[in-house]
Amino acid sequence: MRLVLFVSLLAACGGAAKPPTSPSNNAGTSSNLPAAYASVFKPATLSFKGEIVRSESTDTGPSKTTEAMTVSCTVGDVATKPEYSIATLKCSTSSEEGFPDDPSGTFVGTPTGLYRVEAFDGDLTKLTDKQRLLPAEPKKDKREWPGSDEGFGEAMIVEPHAGGWCASHGVWGGDEGGWTLCFHPDKGVVGGSSFFAGGMSKDVFFGDVPRT
Repeated sequence: MRLVLFVSLLAACGGAAKPPTSPSNNAGTSSNLPAAYASVFKPATLSFKGEIVRSESTDTGPSKTTEAMTVSCTVGDVATKPEYSIATLKCSTSSEEGFPDDPSGTFVGTPTGLYRVEAFDGDLTKLTDKQRLLPAEPKKDKREWPGSDEGFGEAMIVEPHAGGWCASHGVWGGDEGGWTLCFHPDKGVVGGSSFFAGGMSKDVFFGDVPRT
């Protein structure tokens, strides 16, 4: 199950979770965004080869099926402000099933970090550590936040990949789900994935993204 892989990756990233930090909102302009994610803030229409992988246990044993598909992503609504840049990412699949957990959202780039938010009103002080995908100088990292009930929680994992970085967000407690987005300094968004694990485990992979 993808959850097992996600938790294994979480454990491999080190010991106890680091305490949350708040983004710095000091000097700097959007024209000075770090190279790790500056290319994200360019209008783009992207098309990726992808597939859905479904896994479940049946009376006759494990069952696994795959379905090829296409994922289309649009980076739009790009705007440059004195202290940050903003853009929307909208992705869709050619499959009627769509994403188990949609990686689409709004990106906010500051001189100190790249954030993914549901909405943004321009107030940098509202950005949170849970929303941060990458710091200005990315490195292998994991942050974990326990839920209010035992057995529930969420985490963000950062891993190097193919000359860039991938940020993976996962939640667990009953059913499990999450998504991954991968970035390259010269190409912006280069791939991603989405998963859900319940009665059936379902993974969607697209573009250049780890598949383990």
